[in-house]
Amino acid sequence: MNFFIIVALIRLTNFNFYLSQLLGLEVEINNTGGGAFNFINYIGLGAFLTVVIGKGKSFTAIWITAWPMFLLISIYLINAILAPYVNPMWVLYQVLFLLIAILMHFFSLKSGDLFTAKFIRGTRLFFWFGVLFVAMMTIIILSQVSLSNYFFEFNDSFVQSVDDYGIMKQRYGYFLGFLLSYAIFILRPGAIKWLVICLILFAGIGIRSLLIGVIGAGIIFTIKSPRTFLPFAAILGVGFYFLSGDYFSLLIYDTRFYSFLNAADIIQKFPFGVGLGGYPVYTEIFSRQLFGNFYNVEAILDYVPTAPESDLVHIFGSLGLFFGAIHIAIIARLIWFGYSLQNQMDAWHKCIVFYFCYMTFFGISEDSIFSINYWIFFGITSGIITFLLFEKYKYQPTLSSLSK
Repeated sequence: MNFFIIVALIRLTNFNFYLSQLLGLEVEINNTGGGAFNFINYIGLGAFLTVVIGKGKSFTAIWITAWPMFLLISIYLINAILAPYVNPMWVLYQVLFLLIAILMHFFSLKSGDLFTAKFIRGTRLFFWFGVLFVAMMTIIILSQVSLSNYFFEFNDSFVQSVDDYGIMKQRYGYFLGFLLSYAIFILRPGAIKWLVICLILFAGIGIRSLLIGVIGAGIIFTIKSPRTFLPFAAILGVGFYFLSGDYFSLLIYDTRFYSFLNAADIIQKFPFGVGLGGYPVYTEIFSRQLFGNFYNVEAILDYVPTAPESDLVHIFGSLGLFFGAIHIAIIARLIWFGYSLQNQMDAWHKCIVFYFCYMTFFGISEDSIFSINYWIFFGITSGIITFLLFEKYKYQPTLSSLSK
């Protein structure tokens, strides 16, 4: 499982960009899309097939526990028949990613002390390498822009400073989230722990989605206890005070607003959405009509982002209102159990579940839910939640069978 976690995290940095170049894949110097993404997908699927072929006969699984993934697969396949702009490769990839999620689910069902120790050992070196990488990127950015621009013009500053390194701000924010989760729950208390946390937060202070992710996951993990929630709320209050004004106005006056209008337009016209992979096609076709449809005036802008800019837009725009609501409910179920089962979690559980919550809230203003990295952590979180439910209700026969 450590291998799949590292593969997921590599996709969020520029390392897949360089590895793709080494293998001769076509990748533009400042664009990590295309071949670089496919490279990580191929590695993930190759590892999945290796595990299934190598251990398939000895693999013990309780298939009923993976019902959320099977339900999502069914939704995607039914939607592929009913939606108008479906991309078959998108559907195929999502099914394969969900099969990987099922594998991760069964692996993380064996979530005992030994398993936790293996996770910490297996990811410790990668974590410290990631912290060093973040420190280097922060130094590079600050060497090229002023501290004021770093805080209030982070989008432009980041892109201009590290674009040539093959890094994209949104994926960098997801990567920082994992490092933050690891630092909070795995590192031992002390000066080094707080120094690393401060570095990570400083490195991502201008990533608006990171703020949403930290607030969402932080509330889930602190609201049950006044002793932890009150300090968290106080820190948020201080942050809001110092980062008010232009910073928060950018959260409202943004192209994402147009994407939400686009999703509403799709839901009105297509009960099953436009289909997986169909959002850019639909947007390009209807962009000139969108504003007129909503405001009953001639469109003053021709531009509507062809990317959804939000996982909510991507889900409802692709699947429609009914299937989209089921999709959201499956994710919300994991977050709810993550909230309610905190007292049973060890450090490994909290690290992964906190990161999954972070990714989900981060996705309110970014669109990457239909990627291999999200489904890997979805599967691991699902397995952890199932393990904790078994423990809570003393479902020992299942646990003993999993240890075979």
